[in-house]
Amino acid sequence: MYLIKNQRTQLASPGQSVTLSGSEFDGVDDVAFAGTSAASIAVVSDTQIDAEVPFGVFGQVDVVVGNRWGKQSSLVALTVT
Repeated sequence: MYLIKNQRTQLASPGQSVTLSGSEFDGVDDVAFAGTSAASIAVVSDTQIDAEVPFGVFGQVDVVVGNRWGKQSSLVALTVT
């Protein structure tokens, strides 16, 4: 199962890229911010994902990574301004 250990930023704006670090990211095909899929994602490695914050989300939001077999939330909420 995926594990999000860290977000390099805890404050972001729509359209901005956020880097997630953790483990077992191979196979991730979705990153969602408050239930809205990221505008784009790049699985850089098994331990890093870059995801673009989608427009239409704001405030403190959960970041969730997943694929058809499961999902995992980050431990720290992201604030979207």
